[in-house]
Amino acid sequence: MNTKKHSMLSMSTASLLGLLACALPSSASAADTVTKNFTSVADTYVSVSTTGSESTTPHGEDTTIRTRYGANASSQRLGYVRFDLASLPVTQIESANVTFTYTNLTNADGSSADITVFALASSYVPTPGKLGFDWDEDEMVNGNAPWAASGSSTIPSFVTTIGSFSVSVSPKPTAGASYSLTGSALTTLRNFINESIAAGNTDITFILRSSGGTMFYFATKEHATASYWPTLSVTYTTGSIPEPGMWAAFAGIAMLIAGFILKRRR
Repeated sequence: MNTKKHSMLSMSTASLLGLLACALPSSASAADTVTKNFTSVADTYVSVSTTGSESTTPHGEDTTIRTRYGANASSQRLGYVRFDLASLPVTQIESANVTFTYTNLTNADGSSADITVFALASSYVPTPGKLGFDWDEDEMVNGNAPWAASGSSTIPSFVTTIGSFSVSVSPKPTAGASYSLTGSALTTLRNFINESIAAGNTDITFILRSSGGTMFYFATKEHATASYWPTLSVTYTTGSIPEPGMWAAFAGIAMLIAGFILKRRR
């Protein structure tokens, strides 16, 4: 092959390879990490109290959820918070955390208490008279709650223990203090959400229970201060991957280039 012909072949090959490079989408391997904050869509608390109508009255319009677990069985309260992840554009997340904002405490008992965060597992099957995953805060009372407040320390098989956080009782925290999960609880939470989504359940319900007789108050979405509302923060990765048909087209172009090169070399 003479020098001129070799030069023309090199230029033609380079041009075709350039066209192939231009045809490939720049985002083929690009990926973006996104963090999305979800506000609770329902939040309330249930009470086993036999005094008055607290146990039979829905508390969905209250500005706080309450949680208490004392020696007196009539004082138990469980907080319920539900998030709807139906708008999540992926089926697997990288990480997550949930945040609750303290507003007050009463009936101080001890110097601190642990607030355990449970979650309603995908294995939960509502029995007659019990609410399901999409429970309504204006309907939930102790009698129809998936897990009713009681003096029992037994944890139902249909809830998953996610983790806990500690809250000071004496001295009292400042109103507006936020509490989130840490450590291994973050892995447990991520895995729980991924398993729930895989099971077709995008309604994520957290249940809060304190470790002592102190009554804790945490803000709901009805609270006047929006920054106090319960928040579930989810981080996931998304990217633009070409469809299989596009890859077939790119392969076809590559074959044409290879054929052209072979033909010019003959």
